[in-house]
Amino acid sequence: MRRLTTKQKLYLQAFLLPFVIYAVICFRNGVFPFGDNCILHVDMYHQYEPFFTEFMDKLKHGGRLLYSFRLGLGSDFVALFAYYLASPLNWLLFSVTRLTYAARRAPTPNNPDSTPAIRPMTARTIFDSFIRTF
Repeated sequence: MRRLTTKQKLYLQAFLLPFVIYAVICFRNGVFPFGDNCILHVDMYHQYEPFFTEFMDKLKHGGRLLYSFRLGLGSDFVALFAYYLASPLNWLLFSVTRLTYAARRAPTPNNPDSTPAIRPMTARTIFDSFIRTF
C-alpha cells in the first residue's frame, strides 16, 4: 500500500478534525445518523424545503428566476438563490436526491441535513490549501 505524503496527511487532518467534532456533537445530542433529531429542524421546514421546492419547480416547469410570488408574500428569488441555493454542495445534493424528487416534491429530511455537516469540512480543507498556496 502506498504511503501518504506529508501534504496529503495535512489535508486529511484538515478534513477529519471538523468531521470528528461534528460526529461527537451529533452523537451526544442524538442527531441523525445517531438519533432521530435533525440539525435543520426548524429551518428545514420554513426555509430550505420551500426554497428547494420552488427552485425545483422553476427548473422543471420553467419560470422566472428573478421573483417568486409563491414564497410568503413574494420574494426576491435572486437573493434566495445566492444565499440558500447556490452552494455547490446543494448541487451535489440535487444529483444525489434525484430519485427523491420524483416521489415527493421536497427532499427527504436527512438529505439537506448533510450539507451543514459537509460544509465545515470542505471549508477547512479548502482554506488549508489556500493558506499553503499563498
